Amino acid sequence: MNANYIYNVQYSEEAAAIAYAEGNNAADAKGMSEKNQTYLTNINAAISGAIIQQGGQEDDALPLTHIRMKTSYPGVLIGTGSAHETGAKNEMLLGFTLDYVTGIPYLPGSSLKGLLRSAFHFGDSEKNETEYVRETLSTIVGNEVSKENVTDLETALFADPDNGIVFLDSFIQGMTTDAGENAAYMGLDYITPHKGDMLKNPIPLPILRINPNVVFDFRFYLQDVKTEDGKVFQVDTIKNLFIEILKDFGIGAKTHVGYGVLEEYKPQEINVDSIVSGKVESFGAGNSGLNIDLGNGKKGYVNKKDALENKNDDLTLKFSIGERIKAKVKEIKESGKIILTMKDMGGDK
Repeated sequence: MNANYIYNVQYSEEAAAIAYAEGNNAADAKGMSEKNQTYLTNINAAISGAIIQQGGQEDDALPLTHIRMKTSYPGVLIGTGSAHETGAKNEMLLGFTLDYVTGIPYLPGSSLKGLLRSAFHFGDSEKNETEYVRETLSTIVGNEVSKENVTDLETALFADPDNGIVFLDSFIQGMTTDAGENAAYMGLDYITPHKGDMLKNPIPLPILRINPNVVFDFRFYLQDVKTEDGKVFQVDTIKNLFIEILKDFGIGAKTHVGYGVLEEYKPQEINVDSIVSGKVESFGAGNSGLNIDLGNGKKGYVNKKDALENKNDDLTLKFSIGERIKAKVKEIKESGKIILTMKDMGGDK
């Protein structure tokens, strides 16, 4: 099932029916809280399934530049300006940007482009509005960058239709290895607006959020940029500038109260004999082993004999889909598939 359909169609229709048919009394509010949890579980299951199906796909033949960042507490809000309220008490308020086809949360390329460009006009005055980018670039390249250089770079990146630079939609790609066994992509949070009497306790209103420790994949087609005075900003320099902007400015809504904070994400290195962490994606044919999602598009496989102390045990009774496990790398195939073992790992799991 598609998470976008679950949240924006099924959930909205049921909330609207409750608000209309049952008069929206206090008992309904309690029932709505239970439905929030049920729908949240369904949304997470749908997103997890969609990400597994996508398999971290990327076409290496394309000259894509990737920036992978992980979310921090309290999480990320995207698309909150979209209408979603039906009037039911205790319903999940505010919209959320979920891909129409896959249901995976994403930041539209146009929003990413606007966010990055806004940093080029961030300064303590109109005279120094390019100061942030100028100082950041000077630090990255190790020498002084002029205001004129920054203006030329901005024009090339954001205003030249013939430069071949494209800002693509940015999707969540997985979770970090330290997210925890019961981690989920989406969670509930609460806003507490005051109405009328400022001395009265506010009523917490539930909203949907992207949880901490979720990995975003920001994707671009980038080219080197040459300024009028001959200074060249290479793709790696532009990439590092974008990383600093994303870390300093954050993404999505309510960044002024802590949402949207990002940290640079460096995926686990995978070599023979290294210990890795991943989630059980599926069982092999005839329950012959475990297919493991290691994140960042990498896949692992544990043969049944390398997963169980007793080879006659049933894998499906020892492991569950979505469970996070640790294993040791035995072999890396030419295809890129990673063969794992769970022996000498302190037990079956």
